[in-house]
Amino acid sequence: MQIADAPVTAGDTAARKPVVLVLLGHYLPGYRAGGPIRSIANMIEALGEEMDFRVVSSDRDIGASAPFSEVETCQWVSVGKASVCYLPNTWRALWTLVRTLIVTPADLLYLNSFFARRYSMLALFLRRLWLFRPKSVLLAPRGEFSVGALKIKSWRKRAYIALARTAGLYSNVLWHASSQFEERDIHHAFCSIAVAGPIAAQTGEAGRKLRIMTALDLPGAACARCDSQKRAKAAGSIRLVFLSRISRKKNLDGAISMLRELYGDIQFDIYGPIEDHAYWKACQGLMPQLPANVHVTYRGETHHDLVHRVLSEYDVLFLPTHGENYGHVIREALSAGCPVIVSDQTPWRGLEALGVGWDVPLTDIERFRTAIQSCIDMHPEVFAKWAVRAYEYGFNLAKDPEIIRQNQRLFARALDRKALLQSVGVGDGR
Repeated sequence: MQIADAPVTAGDTAARKPVVLVLLGHYLPGYRAGGPIRSIANMIEALGEEMDFRVVSSDRDIGASAPFSEVETCQWVSVGKASVCYLPNTWRALWTLVRTLIVTPADLLYLNSFFARRYSMLALFLRRLWLFRPKSVLLAPRGEFSVGALKIKSWRKRAYIALARTAGLYSNVLWHASSQFEERDIHHAFCSIAVAGPIAAQTGEAGRKLRIMTALDLPGAACARCDSQKRAKAAGSIRLVFLSRISRKKNLDGAISMLRELYGDIQFDIYGPIEDHAYWKACQGLMPQLPANVHVTYRGETHHDLVHRVLSEYDVLFLPTHGENYGHVIREALSAGCPVIVSDQTPWRGLEALGVGWDVPLTDIERFRTAIQSCIDMHPEVFAKWAVRAYEYGFNLAKDPEIIRQNQRLFARALDRKALLQSVGVGDGR
């Protein structure tokens, strides 16, 4: 199994657009993997005129047994402003991935996971063995280092972090944090695990300071508000929605449990692909324990193109997640005029002061219940003002040019490193 040669960028070396090789477990037309797909798609749409993006990804959506029917595999195809190579999830395709990495003239390797074996670890092991030499490496852990996320399969993750540091896999990597909170998480998770002194000295890990740059994930284009579908909230009732992958990290079981001891008519609808079936069964086991005034319904999956319309039908997004590096669905809910109740494990902070929602400490169950009850009790006219503020906040954020500038600076720093070294007559520093 071989892949066609990578597309050639026209022009001389000085004039051509830098080649950014993006490794991503799942990409368009997939949608089940949620945030990372949207982050990369939005980034390419915004910066695709400045850089030559080449994405290597799986040929199917997360959890799907069959590949996409409408894409060709093992060759470069145009998807928006990027060239994309879709690879099967087979052992044989691993060689195709290795060959793709070796033959693609990457100015920058952009990884979108720390723990993904095929689409992150492999490339860094090849780099450590000098079989694959991208000029620079940019790594976005996408929330994998949040406190809640690290608690899931904790011993495996901590063991790999220690191994990776010992082997020097992440030397000279620039880390992409999507918020100041994720920057803190990266420092804490990666630097708190000790590495043996002699080995650390040999690999250069002793005393090494992480290179981290913060740039917010790029939001999608602002959508018009669906006023025709937005029904007024009835007094003494609430329509809550959970829209995310059904996995332990998203804390659906916690959300269900928090609906006890509340007064009023509560409708709680769940949307999202079932990623962890055992976990979903545990969540279902909690539903009969809820009081009669709480009605929980699983609505199945919804394609990303319909997310805005779906969110417009509800009063509040309820997502007490264990960790999000950005949380695209939170921004989408706000831009749909849907205030949010989320945990403090996301970059979305100070929401109550803005009058658009609540960010609550993950361990403070009573404060979650208080926020929900306040929405239930809120007079429809008062709640309508919260919805309008949420829409305006989300809409304005989608048009903020500073977020694009942050991402431009991020890539400029990642790509300029070698150019700066060459300008003073030094090698690539590896």
